[in-house]
Amino acid sequence: MLAFVAFAFAAISLIHVVKITSAQWKALQWKRGDPVGFARARAQYEAARQEIEQGDMYDHTEADPDDGIDGVTVGQFFSFVKYNDHYSDFLTGLPKREEAIAELFLFRAWTTQFGFRIFSANTEWSEKIISEVVNQSKYLGQALLFEVDRTDVQEDLSGSFMSLLEERWQAYDAKFLEYKEQYPPIPTRMICAQVTEYCGIDDPDKFVWLCEDFIRQLDAIKKEALRSGLLA
Repeated sequence: MLAFVAFAFAAISLIHVVKITSAQWKALQWKRGDPVGFARARAQYEAARQEIEQGDMYDHTEADPDDGIDGVTVGQFFSFVKYNDHYSDFLTGLPKREEAIAELFLFRAWTTQFGFRIFSANTEWSEKIISEVVNQSKYLGQALLFEVDRTDVQEDLSGSFMSLLEERWQAYDAKFLEYKEQYPPIPTRMICAQVTEYCGIDDPDKFVWLCEDFIRQLDAIKKEALRSGLLA
């Protein structure tokens, strides 16, 4: 069905993703007392607000030059996406549209850190990218999601943001670890089936669209990894 899934992923052989323990998860959460991380997220949010007020907004093909670590941009893959526009076909007809957008935001954030991790064999760098994505999701990402798509993750999904993020990310990691040998290089359908379950969707066409969009996002991340020198 999804021949598209088998695109050029030579570096996938480097995959060594492991489930994050509770202790590691807590260590990766950025503290409000971190002046560098919080200040950067705040500055990015204020810059994005100016774009919104001017009637323009980032789309998933654009990046802020200050967005990221070690020359790698991450926000372009989840924070700066216009979800109502990008997922227009996927969201059509859904009775709980805001809940689905919140789930898609959490999924794109997971895909971002997952993608960069599989395209780098550097464990230390992988931990840094997880921290960056968690930080940006919690501050900049949530703020922009509300401003642009009028979606409040905590309110729409009835839970604390960090608890929801941890739960979803561990669920997607678990799907990958359970099925990666059976459906190499990435068990796309199994992972995306979990997303559609969270979104309350049982539509084959939407499922296929989401699988293809997941692969497109990973492909874009691969290109960014090549551009930045992570993937030689």
